[in-house]
Amino acid sequence: MEETLGSQIYMTINLLNDLEKISINFPCKILKIKGFVVQGKEKDFLEILIYKGFSSSTTHPIEINSEKNILNLKCTFNCFQLFKSPLVKDDKFIKETKIIEEILDEKYWL
Repeated sequence: MEETLGSQIYMTINLLNDLEKISINFPCKILKIKGFVVQGKEKDFLEILIYKGFSSSTTHPIEINSEKNILNLKCTFNCFQLFKSPLVKDDKFIKETKIIEEILDEKYWL
C-alpha cells in the first residue's frame, strides 16, 4: 500500500470520525493532530486532540454535530502524535508519524 504523508491529506468528516472511533478502544491514549488551515492566502496553525471518542481543537472552534464536518475549514494535517493519558506538564509523545495510514491502523495505538 502506498503511504500518504499527512501534509497531503485534507480533512474530511470520515477521517476524524474514524480516528474518534479508534480512540474509544484506547482510553489511555490521546492523539494530537497538527497541521494548518488555509484561509485565503494565509495559513493558520491547527491543533486537534482526540480522546475517548471526542475531538477538540485547541486553536479553532469546532462543530459538535456528528453529521457535519468537525471543522468547516480547508485543513491539512502534517503531524500525528500519540500520548499516554493523562497528559502532564512537559509530557513527551510516545509515537509520532506523518503518515495517515499508520494512525488509522489500530495496531499503531498499542
